Formats: sequence, structure tokens, C-alpha cells
Amino acid sequence: MSVTQAALEGGVTLLQYRDKRPAQDSNTRQDMLSIAQALKALAGRYYVPLLINDHVELALEAKADGVHLGQGDMPPAQARALLGEQAIIGQTAYTQDHFKSIKTDPAQCVDYAGTGPFYETKTKKGKPLLDADNAAAFRALVEISSVPIVGIGGITPNNAAPVIEAGAAGVAMMRAISEAPDPAKAACAFVNAVRTARASCHANPPSNRAAS
Repeated sequence: MSVTQAALEGGVTLLQYRDKRPAQDSNTRQDMLSIAQALKALAGRYYVPLLINDHVELALEAKADGVHLGQGDMPPAQARALLGEQAIIGQTAYTQDHFKSIKTDPAQCVDYAGTGPFYETKTKKGKPLLDADNAAAFRALVEISSVPIVGIGGITPNNAAPVIEAGAAGVAMMRAISEAPDPAKAACAFVNAVRTARASCHANPPSNRAAS
């Protein structure tokens, strides 16, 4: 919890609880629920939403603000029916077919897509990047997406700018904060890097950059 609190103090704007343990065992499930409830209370003190990765029922029990779903998880429409229209629902998507399947109907749609990996990542070792020209592949998905895209995979404060420049609405990270000597400082560095990249994009949009 100390790392999470430091990240919140550093300015992160959304928190995700990612726990890959099987939730069928009652003791494990109770432990996960206790953690989720504690995170919800902590994040609430900073007015930051908490999402639960994969486990929709856990999100419902913990009164989390939403879920992030993988391609093999519960369909977004079913999650929406359980969690309600105010819930934040994200979904991993990294192919054109994935993005074409995203619904724009408010009763079914996701609120954002997590796309990557933009860089090599230790979280999912061996997972290939989007393409040899990763920024171009990412930008192509942004152009066909009906929802904002969050860049994922190997992102640090030092390499976040190209992700925003490729069209990401935001970036997600884990080890770059959790394994940092000073998690609050690392989180703050992320916030500043994204803010600076967004300002640069607004001041010099893609059409202008291509003409210069």
C-alpha cells in the first residue's frame, strides 16, 4: 500500500488492481476482496478511480469504479449490465479486428482501449510489439478507434512522449513506478512528461509537423 499511496501522491489519475491469482478459492477471493476494498478507500482519498483487472464480480463486491477486461474476459456488454452505466470499462485491444468489435452503443461500449505493447515489457515477456514501425501501427489503430486509447507496455517517463505523439490519450505503467527508488517522484515525472507531450501536440498538431 505504501507504493500505491506514493503513486497517488505523485499524481496518478487512475489506479488499477491487477491480481492474476485464480479467484475460485474462497481464501484467495477473500484476500483479493480485502485488498480491493483497501485500495478503493485509499484511492478515494485522492479522488482517483479504481479499476479491477479482469474480475468483474470482484469489482462489484468492492464497489470499484470499473474494470479493465482482456480479450478473453467477460464481454463488455455483460460487464456493463452488472456494473451500471456509470462504471468505467476498459478493454485490451491491439488488432484492427479488436477495434472493429468495440461497440459504440452506450449499453455495451467500453470507455477506453489499452493498446500495446508500445515498447518491450517485462509484465508480458515475449509478447511482440505491434509492428516493426510501432508508432505508425499504433497511430493506425488510433485512427480507426471509436474510443480513446491508452498506451501500454514498457513506458517510462523518458519514453512516454512518443506514445502521446502517436495519438494516445494517456499511458499506463507498473514497474516504472513500483520499482522506482522514489515512486512518488516517478509518478510525478510521468504526469509532467504526459502534460508536456500533450502541450507539444496541441501547439504543433500532426498536420503541421508533417508540413514542416
